[in-house]
Amino acid sequence: MNNLEVSQLVKTFLISLMIGFFAGVVIGIKIYLK
Repeated sequence: MNNLEVSQLVKTFLISLMIGFFAGVVIGIKIYLK
């Protein structure tokens, strides 16, 4: 594993984490507003 691969892995992980968090918030708001 070189540095470029590690940084790509970290970027992918952070992006998926942010998307998952955002989706969780949206779903939570929809459930809360029902």
